[in-house]
Amino acid sequence: MPVPNVDALIDERVEAIAQYHRETGIQRAELDLSGGVDSAVMAGLLVLALGPDAVTLVYSSINSGSETQNRARSLAHAVGARLVVHDLTTTYEAMIADMRKNLIVAGFDDTEIAQRIANDNTILGSIRSCLRAPLGRGYLRMTGNGIRHGTGNECEDRWLRFYQKGGDGEVDSNPIAMLSKGEVFQLARGLGNRLNAQ
Repeated sequence: MPVPNVDALIDERVEAIAQYHRETGIQRAELDLSGGVDSAVMAGLLVLALGPDAVTLVYSSINSGSETQNRARSLAHAVGARLVVHDLTTTYEAMIADMRKNLIVAGFDDTEIAQRIANDNTILGSIRSCLRAPLGRGYLRMTGNGIRHGTGNECEDRWLRFYQKGGDGEVDSNPIAMLSKGEVFQLARGLGNRLNAQ
């Protein structure tokens, strides 16, 4: 759906975030960056609402390619916020190996476990999401505490249920949850124009 006035929507979302922080008395924020448009939009909104020094961006890699990390780095540089990069690949792989070993010891069949994992990619995806959540929260606490913001949009979280409780759902607020993916893309373009003009 076309957004009639993208600048007005940006202003409204920025003010909503700023007001939430004022009302809670909490000045800092943390955001997990994925290298995608939703987290890019949220990073831009947070920087406009709070200033770049109050925002900690966290990119956690689990067998990720360099492309998403490069996009996350470029975005952090563009908005002027600090980016923490943490590679969780070794931790994740060791944990999955230990989980499978523990299941075998408990009497489960490893062939059946492997087949379930092969047939349903949400099994390991869910674990990856849940592993990233305490990392973002931990970096937030270590950098002075604050509010952990989410990046879910209406299409993914409400309709597709592309959402993991205890993972990407482990946030304090989700300021773009009511926006469709198309509206998020329009916001991204508007934010890019606004931030480039500053």
